Amino acid sequence: VGRVAFLDDCAFMLEGALEVLANQFSSDILDFAMELGRTIVNDFSDADDGGFYLTPSGWEEADLLIRRAMPFEDDAIPSANAVAARALLRLSWLTGAGEFAEAAEDCLRRFWGAARERPEVCPTYLLALREWLSPPQLVLLTGDADECKKWRRELEAEFSSALFFILPTTDAEKKHLPETLQKPAPEKGARGFVCSGFACRPPTERLADIRAQLG
Repeated sequence: VGRVAFLDDCAFMLEGALEVLANQFSSDILDFAMELGRTIVNDFSDADDGGFYLTPSGWEEADLLIRRAMPFEDDAIPSANAVAARALLRLSWLTGAGEFAEAAEDCLRRFWGAARERPEVCPTYLLALREWLSPPQLVLLTGDADECKKWRRELEAEFSSALFFILPTTDAEKKHLPETLQKPAPEKGARGFVCSGFACRPPTERLADIRAQLG
């Protein structure tokens, strides 16, 4: 992906893939998101100081660039570095892939000094920084599809900052998921897991319990 794309392309596509997963979970879309995450980390990151270059590695050796730019300010569109950092954090919390969180954290650390001096130019960076320092609550739902959708509708109306995912329940799809997403479904009804960062609370099959945990 990264060899024929800029950081903007990969970062915004990853953000979009996560939105698709929240709306209709699919192991194929998750695999695509993981591929995008690996592309960002492997082809665009500065392994020494953190942050992501606008162009993939190798272009400077091929004399296509004099230097590789690494902008972090918002322009006509949000900063690709900030969007990449936030999307990688969310992907890491969802899948348990710590290498994505590490790359995102290195990016946020790199630009902290500049953001303190000029916060007005980097609102997207500040949003990503807030999520790193105070991760949004992640709600994983499994079980009866209609019941899970009902729970999500009700919870989203009350807790708009939380992230919701309805997980597949068939063995064929579950076997392709990371271990963190292979949640056991109840025999009937729905079951929810409320997580923050990499830590999850005990599961519950009561909507009121999830409300209490989120509140």
